[in-house]
Amino acid sequence: MSKKTPEKTMSIETRIYLVQDHGKLLARATVTLGGCFAITGIQIMEGKEDQPFVSMPSWKVGEKYKDICFPCTKEFRQELFDSVLSAFEQTMAEQTQKQTQRPSQQEPEMSM
Repeated sequence: MSKKTPEKTMSIETRIYLVQDHGKLLARATVTLGGCFAITGIQIMEGKEDQPFVSMPSWKVGEKYKDICFPCTKEFRQELFDSVLSAFEQTMAEQTQKQTQRPSQQEPEMSM
């Protein structure tokens, strides 16, 4: 019989790639786990009441989609999804800040 060891927190590095005009697809993400395993193809989708949710990479089998990879525990799933959504929210905030800080595109008026 094996003893269950305490779960260790793994480092999660998340990169967000915003997409424009793709329906309910808001962004794509790449996650690197523990600095040694990368997952690409994660999608951030618009859900009910405009709340974003994480969709893991999947392939279509018949009429259904099957995840290619996925968290094995409820706790790690929450940690991973929180990391992705937090990075998405930060990227969106940075994008909004950039747009509001842009100088006016209009030419200054010249007085004679």
